[in-house]
Amino acid sequence: MIGDLQVPGPSPIHAVPAGWKLLALALLGTGTFMLVSLPAIGAVACVVAALYPLGRVPLRHVWTQARDLAPLLGLMAGAQAWFDGPMLAGITVARVLGLVWAAGLVTATTAFADMMAVLERALRPMRHLGVAPARVSFAMTMAVRFIPLLQRMMVETRAAQGARGLGRNPFALAVPLIIRAIRLADRVSEAIEARDALPDGDADEPESEGARRSRTRDDREETR
Repeated sequence: MIGDLQVPGPSPIHAVPAGWKLLALALLGTGTFMLVSLPAIGAVACVVAALYPLGRVPLRHVWTQARDLAPLLGLMAGAQAWFDGPMLAGITVARVLGLVWAAGLVTATTAFADMMAVLERALRPMRHLGVAPARVSFAMTMAVRFIPLLQRMMVETRAAQGARGLGRNPFALAVPLIIRAIRLADRVSEAIEARDALPDGDADEPESEGARRSRTRDDREETR
């Protein structure tokens, strides 16, 4: 289910380690908010979109994400244009699109276990503060992976309700979408409990498969 969001490789983007991709995503988010030029931010968004074919991700996904976000972007742009002018509205839309496209590319070309392993290793020093790295990394990774999944569910629900002539009724979209999201959460939670994927302890928590795989790679590199 969640694995369907990943596009199979190999590709140059798939070959980049998960840690570097997440770091690039964080730097991109910081950098776009430091830029104040619409052409510069638009160019960054275009560069991100141009990387999709390099990762063997169909370019139509760029248009699909922009189309699905159009209502939200329209509200954001309208409010921004009303208070701060059309230039800042365009900057806001370009920033959001660039970050959404970048997150979609990382999600499509990065294995779930690898993302968990990177976040778990980054959070490991916070164990002394009472943070359970495995649990936090699992929650953060699930949140990232569920964004495009919920987006897909919204598109499917909108199409189904539109076929029934209820496309303009917001409740006809919201109620089935909420029900599907709750059912999905129930199935995922049952799967987690069945596999005992979320350990209760911190010091004695078992090492996840992704963390074990990442540690093995590190050991091999140190041996070399």
